[in-house]
Formats: sequence, structure tokens, C-alpha cells
Amino acid sequence: MSIHTDLAIHKTGTDLLGHVAGIHAQLPRGYKKMIGDKIVDHCSDMLDLMAMANATRHAQRATYIRNLPACEDI
Repeated sequence: MSIHTDLAIHKTGTDLLGHVAGIHAQLPRGYKKMIGDKIVDHCSDMLDLMAMANATRHAQRATYIRNLPACEDI
């Protein structure tokens, strides 16, 4: 089994988090708390769920994958 950091989806998620963090740093103060923090937290949560899904098997893995938001939810 691959380490989760070697997977293409994890690399893409990490790149997304990096872009979001850069945008967050440039947001006006009022938007940082209201919107920016939520987006950064959401990206971080997705990476955590991907890592947990990779580290588990069977039904437990499916639970983590089900908790990942669908593209329509974003």
C-alpha cells in the first residue's frame, strides 16, 4: 500500500491547500474570518479524511470516503 503522501490525490489536495492559504493571506480582514478560515479548514479536513481512508480497510475506509464532500457540495 502506498503512503498517502505519495498519492496523486493527496498531492493535488496539498496544492489546493497551498493556493487557498495564499489567497487567504490576501483577503481583507472581514472576509478572512467569515470565509477564508472555513475554506482553509475544509481543505485541511479533506486531506485528513484522505489520509485516514488510506490508512484503514474495508467498511471503515468506506466511511471516511463517504465523508469526503462531493464536487457538487463545494
